[in-house]
Amino acid sequence: MTFLMGTKKNSIYGHKLGCSALALLTICWPVQTWPDDGAPFSARVVRVTGAVRCSIDGRPWQTLKADDLIKAGTVVQTAKTKATVDIQLGTGGSADANFVRLFENSGLAIKKLVSKGSGNDRVEEVELNLLSGQILGVVNKTAAASKCDVSFPNGIASVRADLADSKGTVYVLNSSGVVKVLAGKIGIVLVSDNPAAQMVSAEEQFDPATGQITRLPPDAPERKLYHF
Repeated sequence: MTFLMGTKKNSIYGHKLGCSALALLTICWPVQTWPDDGAPFSARVVRVTGAVRCSIDGRPWQTLKADDLIKAGTVVQTAKTKATVDIQLGTGGSADANFVRLFENSGLAIKKLVSKGSGNDRVEEVELNLLSGQILGVVNKTAAASKCDVSFPNGIASVRADLADSKGTVYVLNSSGVVKVLAGKIGIVLVSDNPAAQMVSAEEQFDPATGQITRLPPDAPERKLYHF
């Protein structure tokens, strides 16, 4: 099996995001109070295909299997070909749980998993770092104060449960910063000398190479990655 290289070196990217980028994201979304004394929780591996491994707190790599629990501080890595892993983030049944799918030749760091409250009032704060490759993310309707931030080498994507959309938020994000939104909304900021917050809505895509938001084509292959 062959895995991509350089993940530990790339893991520092998540700490290089400037205050300006985070401040701009607060403009995209209403000001809310995040859980500051919440309890950590574990994510659960739902499905694995091909070769997938993980490193916990920088320790040696080990094979990742279905039903394994993942805590903050874990880096997940898929082999270069024919490998994917589905990870459930937070609570909920399989039909309404938030989850992220890591595709082949990709690396993802789980930076923060914190929750507060219970039931419909449960607030979850998730921070991920897409080191390389591509993910599919699903954020279902949850408490209004919940958030999921996904950093990547040159920016950060801020995902919220879109209460106006029964499908929640469904998106595909590449480590280059290309994001395609199938449902809901995502705020995205690139790290640059003049960062500007972008709001990408359902049926739209954002390409950092052009800085433009355009309509998602009817034949976009990302549409086949998730069935509503």
